[in-house]
Amino acid sequence: MSKYFCIQPFYTMEYNIDNTKTPCCLLKDNPSPDIEKIQQDLLNDIATPACQACWDLEDQGLESDRILQNRNFDYQSNRDIKLIEQDCHEGKNSLQSVKIWTSRKCNGACVVCDPYFSTTWGSLKQVSIENKTKSMDELNNIDWANLKQISLIGGEPLYEPRNFNILQKLIDYNNTNCFVTMVTNGSVKLKESQINILSQLTNLNFCLSIDGIGPVHEYLRWPLKWNQLEKNIELYRSLNIDLCASYTISNMNIMYYNETVKWFKDNDIRYNHNIVHKPAWFNVNSLPQNIKEKINSDLFSDHQDRHDILFNMFLKKIKEQDELKGISINDYLPDFVNLIQSNQ
Repeated sequence: MSKYFCIQPFYTMEYNIDNTKTPCCLLKDNPSPDIEKIQQDLLNDIATPACQACWDLEDQGLESDRILQNRNFDYQSNRDIKLIEQDCHEGKNSLQSVKIWTSRKCNGACVVCDPYFSTTWGSLKQVSIENKTKSMDELNNIDWANLKQISLIGGEPLYEPRNFNILQKLIDYNNTNCFVTMVTNGSVKLKESQINILSQLTNLNFCLSIDGIGPVHEYLRWPLKWNQLEKNIELYRSLNIDLCASYTISNMNIMYYNETVKWFKDNDIRYNHNIVHKPAWFNVNSLPQNIKEKINSDLFSDHQDRHDILFNMFLKKIKEQDELKGISINDYLPDFVNLIQSNQ
């Protein structure tokens, strides 16, 4: 078996809000990567450059999206990954996994996000981006009855009513065991009708966007509230929804890494790392050298002059964001602010 094999270029399709399609949002050259070349590279045991985002994580000993997707598809298909790869060699693969971005509608204005992904950010910045939504007609080529897995993203998928119409499709086609996963901020108070739909799905996963605990979470994912997330986690567990977390790591929360990971472990929530690359001024490396030395994280690379330039841009951008939101980073991340001030 190729050590670089990934199921996504063979079995997956992501339907984006701008009407583009791609097997994986992490591929370079999106929205038009050379899928045939990527497939051949992976089958020939070549670390194709298009998948560099995953290779970078794996080089650091972290689980990449490739590893997670392979493991999950193996499990959901009830077929060994070696046999799945052999099917691809023989051309027996077909669309069995879809990711659908139905809307930009979102109730959060996360620090590393922007109006393109969040209507709340659009309102704050007074930027008008049409909030297109996927119609069911656009998804007619999906075999709902035989679909193995579906992922709903946003925006905030639980904040977009159209996603529950999609879930109803699975129920209508008697495919309630299809693996359904949502990347959600976990902040939405669900209606009884929505809870009823979720309760009929027997293989449901929520991947919670959690970047810190308490005030760290509330700053990075403003204006969401930590106590509401904790209440919703209790609800999700009462509905037998499998929970995991997508932990987005930036220069703002890297110093809180140990306490965040401890919370995941204490609450029995699996997690994967998602390193911020864009905007670059929020990358973990966009910090002065002496601050990196105090934090002492394996996620830092060798310090470069551009990291200091990006850090100065970071200070400017945070000030702008705080003014728009009417808040102050000092009230949420005092330890981080003190660390910055000790460097000045």
